[in-house]
Amino acid sequence: MTLPNILIATDFACGGIIVTILNNKQIIWNPRLQGSVDGPEHQLLKYLKGFDQAIKECKPDVWYHTHEDNIPLEYFDKKLIVTTEDIRSRYIIFLRCHKFVNPNWIENDTLESIDKIRELAKAYAIPRITKTQPGCKSIELIDLLNDNHKLFNTSDKQWESWKKANSYLYESHRWLQKRFDEAVWEIENQQPYRYL
Repeated sequence: MTLPNILIATDFACGGIIVTILNNKQIIWNPRLQGSVDGPEHQLLKYLKGFDQAIKECKPDVWYHTHEDNIPLEYFDKKLIVTTEDIRSRYIIFLRCHKFVNPNWIENDTLESIDKIRELAKAYAIPRITKTQPGCKSIELIDLLNDNHKLFNTSDKQWESWKKANSYLYESHRWLQKRFDEAVWEIENQQPYRYL
């Protein structure tokens, strides 16, 4: 009996576009989040709540996406994890989180603005470390975005369309990078970042 396939990818780690491409489907854009992909394979197993019922709806040899790294793997044939062990991968999650959580964020040098964005990085993006698991293939998020993989054809039309809609991920964001780096420093040193 052929089983469904599972992709494990945390929030904002490109799970929607990956299952779209692996299932050879057209992108269904999320109407609420510009540049985010939607669709049944992206939503059905996203969380473990209701797993026992949702798994019955899964079709053989179809890729499904979940955010849960403790999903029962015995229900699936192929297993793939988007890892975020590289700090650059977590910076990508931070950029996507920043865009979707508050796209109108004011980037200035007031402590109110700086502290809020740094706290977003510390609370959301930095601790989101997804690691490899036995029996699963893996791809690091930064390698996916830099087309440094053989998961799918990097000239795939869906992938090119997604990259165009998410072009900000390939641009320099010095203010955001500085806030992210400060948040990393605060976590590593267990103290507030001090300005000179």
